[in-house]
Amino acid sequence: MLTALKLMLEPIPQVQVIGDAERASQAVERIETLRPDVAFLDISLAEGSGIDVLKRIKQTLPAVIAIMLTSHDDRWTRTKCKEAGADHFLSKSDDFAKIPALLRQIAQETGLDLS
Repeated sequence: MLTALKLMLEPIPQVQVIGDAERASQAVERIETLRPDVAFLDISLAEGSGIDVLKRIKQTLPAVIAIMLTSHDDRWTRTKCKEAGADHFLSKSDDFAKIPALLRQIAQETGLDLS
């Protein structure tokens, strides 16, 4: 999944992948250190949950735009993500190809330079 995401983002010149993590603790550390504009968070991480990472990030860096990725596309999961502060929610199976369009939308809404 991580490799596929990087390959999808690579052709977008203004998007730079500045870090990645497979464990929840690594994700928190890297996001807090690198302070990205946008963070993609998988709900399923080693040693924790992407939802836990999301809660922590939104407490310390509320301006980071959090996009949750999951294979659990159900109302309960969407609600938990929204309650934790997710800005966007994408199903890995159905919505993955929509990521470039979503980034363009985010850029328009926030003024990020992703043209």
